[in-house]
Amino acid sequence: MPDYWFKADLKFICPSCNKESTETVLTCAEKKHDPYAVAAAIKDRSRPIACQHCKEICPDVVKVHLLMNDLTPEELSKINFGGDLSSKRVM
Repeated sequence: MPDYWFKADLKFICPSCNKESTETVLTCAEKKHDPYAVAAAIKDRSRPIACQHCKEICPDVVKVHLLMNDLTPEELSKINFGGDLSSKRVM
């Protein structure tokens, strides 16, 4: 059975520095292709999230926007998992 991979960007305006911050999350859903279930799981498990600029923890009351895409095997093969992973989280 194939794995289904998704790339999600979590974006929010940091209340501490007022800059937009983005964290990239890569996740795999093994059993079926269900983007809604994956999006819900990412939102549930993505806290705490820290601002990429000032490193302050984002309070839970701050609205976080989730932008998510399916990843094809070709796109997945191009992702560099090495190096600086400070803005990437794998779930």
